Amino acid sequence: MHGAGVEPGEDRHLRQELRQLDGRRAAAERCRLVSVGLGGGGGGEGGGIAQALRDVQLQVKQLLSQEERLAAQAAAEQEEEAAAAAAAAKRGGGRLAVAPLQAGDEEDEEGSETLGSTSSSGGDPAEEEADGGSAAGMLHAAVALLDEAQALLDDAEDRVVQYARLYRFSQAEYDELSKRLQQVGGWVLEGSAGVAKVVVNT
Repeated sequence: MHGAGVEPGEDRHLRQELRQLDGRRAAAERCRLVSVGLGGGGGGEGGGIAQALRDVQLQVKQLLSQEERLAAQAAAEQEEEAAAAAAAAKRGGGRLAVAPLQAGDEEDEEGSETLGSTSSSGGDPAEEEADGGSAAGMLHAAVALLDEAQALLDDAEDRVVQYARLYRFSQAEYDELSKRLQQVGGWVLEGSAGVAKVVVNT
């Protein structure tokens, strides 16, 4: 066997290395599938969780932009209404000061002011403003969570890539070991046949 260039136990060692390479090849294929699932594999058409997450982020950010624009418009309209009401009250204030108020009229006015104060504190504009701020806050929180998810997803993909580099599969190495094993196996069979022939002849 040494004359044929075969070391003792070389065939067993070659089979072990080939099994290890088979494991590396399986791991490399799984890493490729994970990479495609996470980031789309870098293809032109996109895909994967990362692309889906980017689409969701875009939609939520558009919702937030729309909500902020509507809230700004509502605030501007309320300011205009308040300014118009103040101007009207200023113009009507001079005429009201000319006529003296009677006792009954004074009580009626105080009652109407109290009613107006109550309605303004529990009216729809205040609730809508609060609801608008709450809605924007929820969307801001959603954007922050999606950004965090994107960062975690990128980190997971990087770790999978690093793992794949540790156990990189080489087809050339696999073919070389397979060829060597076939040669060693042939020489082992030839040696066994020669030994058997000697035993029979004796």
